[in-house]
Amino acid sequence: MLNISDNVAFENLKRKLVQGGRDSAQYNNEFELNQIAHNAVTEYRVNIKGVKEQFMGRIYEIDGNKSKRMIVEDMARIGNLKDSNAPRKPPKIIMMGPPGVDIQHHAKQISAKYKLIYIDVNQMVKDCVRREGDNANELRQKIKEGYPIQDEIIMKLLRQRLYMQDCKTNGWILMGAPSSVDQINMLK
Repeated sequence: MLNISDNVAFENLKRKLVQGGRDSAQYNNEFELNQIAHNAVTEYRVNIKGVKEQFMGRIYEIDGNKSKRMIVEDMARIGNLKDSNAPRKPPKIIMMGPPGVDIQHHAKQISAKYKLIYIDVNQMVKDCVRREGDNANELRQKIKEGYPIQDEIIMKLLRQRLYMQDCKTNGWILMGAPSSVDQINMLK
């Protein structure tokens, strides 16, 4: 789990929303931008309490204020990851952290360096919609309207991916789930 203060998360998230891409024009109102960032950080803090309780004793916290290189080194050390072709037990890593901590960058770095399968739940849902997979129309409508996607659907897609042979053989690094106690219980 990468940790940064709420103030840093708030400012990083606001910056990402403004810089962010195709929807960034909608965030030109400072009040709205502050409200969105505040709500996202608050929601994370509420949900992470239950997640921490469920994973008690198995969560390693890393200072997210360190350099990107140092964060990746800490993650590798804590996860006992080695850059080797020797046989190993496939690692199973779940990345967590507040909005704005740049989990995606760190997860991709670890995935590439240690040959783990990178799984981004948000991208997995988008791929399902694009491929016209199960529940595609329902997912498309929920995304369009900004509604949360049901835990059951997310966990079904995630289970299907984790049971694929490449994940079993190479190990994986997961981001975007589980993000609630219900999702943890479904994933167990």
